[in-house]
Parts: sequence; C-alpha cells; structure tokens
Amino acid sequence: MQQTRKFKCKAIELLIIGETIATVAATHVEALAKRRAAFTLAYFDELKTNIDKAYTDVLGVDNAQQMKDATQLLGSMMKPAKNDLVDFNKQLTFDFRKNATRLKQLKDQLGFTTHYAKLKSGDQENFIQLLAKFKTNMLADTKTEILTQGTDANLIDRILGYANTLKNANVTQEVGKLLRKELTQQDISTLNDLYDQLILINNIARRSNLSDTVKKTFSFPALLKNLNNHGTTTPPDTDNTPPTN
Repeated sequence: MQQTRKFKCKAIELLIIGETIATVAATHVEALAKRRAAFTLAYFDELKTNIDKAYTDVLGVDNAQQMKDATQLLGSMMKPAKNDLVDFNKQLTFDFRKNATRLKQLKDQLGFTTHYAKLKSGDQENFIQLLAKFKTNMLADTKTEILTQGTDANLIDRILGYANTLKNANVTQEVGKLLRKELTQQDISTLNDLYDQLILINNIARRSNLSDTVKKTFSFPALLKNLNNHGTTTPPDTDNTPPTN
C-alpha cells in the first residue's frame, strides 16, 4: 500500500517538534498517565530514542544537532529576510521602471527572476539560492548603480547580512543536503508513526489536568509556527492538526 505523508511540514521540522513534545510530556508524565496508563517515562524515553534514530536512518544526518541548529537558524531568518527581499524587489522595480531592459538584467543577475516567485510560498531552497546569488552578484559597481537610483542602502546591507549569516553557519550546505533528500516508503511510514504518537500525546495532554500554559505547549501548529518564526508569541489553537501551508 502506497504510503502518503500525514504531516504537512518538513521531516526535520517534525523531528524537532517531536523532541519538544516528548521532552515536555516526560516532565508531566503523572498527569498524562492518569488519562493513558501507557504514558510512562519509559514510553517517552523510547519515543525520544526513536526520534534521534530517525535523524540518522531517515534523514541521513550524521550530526543531528548541527542540522537542527541550521534548520532553526534558517526558520528564524526567513520572515525578516523575506520582508526585506520583497521591499528590495519593489524598490528596484520602481527605480528602474523607465529602463525595462536594465531592470530585467538586474533581476536576472541578483536571482529574482529565477527564485523570487517561489520565495512567497516559503520555499527554503529558493530562499537560500536567492540570497546566495544576491551576495555573489551584488558587486560594488552594481550596488552603486542601484543606490544612485534610490534603493535604500540599509536594505541592501541587511540582505547581504542574511546571506553572510547563512554562509558562516554552514546553513546552505547542511540544509541543502536535507532538502535534496528523497524519502522512501519506509521513511514515510516511520515518520507517520512518530507523527501519530505526537498527535495522540497532544490530544491527551490538552484534556489532562494541566495548566492552560502547559497545554498550549502541546500544539503541533503552534510549535511549527514558533520554529519558523523565532521570537513570536506561541498562540493557542483549537486542535492538533498541522497547518496546510
């Protein structure tokens, strides 16, 4: 039977969120066990072991912590960087609106023609490639030309800063390998099983004798949002189904 993904997020995100849920659940095992006896410390320890194993067996990651750090850094950077890239595109389009040929050349050169459209959907690979191309081709004379037409200098410098951060943290190489990883049917089956367990834990936890603050921790959508937007407030939700975006 063909296996389909039950989780609407990346595999690495599922594992990172799974670690969080398993860890928090273990600290509230007494309350959870009152609603499901199978929820013991041994159960959550085994779940964390299986998650760690999936980093190697499913994703082929030798250094799980390095991959998690790279993924979290990328997630925290995407929102502000995307806003700046949108602003840059709008300013560039306005400043060179009377010179369509040069505008096209600059957008080709800086990666916007190829990668900008997919950036809006949150595509991480295109985000990485756009920043890399922007950094490589934003030469001194190109920057001067763009600044002369009116585009904000701080805006360009911030975008270059994002690119440098990714490069220095080795994010491009680490996350790039992950994005190119093709999941087998066995991989999907393994991840689906982990996902099923996490959703059950969330559902039980949200009906357990726990504070509202703790219950909010057991939310897959909220944890996913927090993972991809560090520094934002994790909001409550009404169920434990993953977001569709």
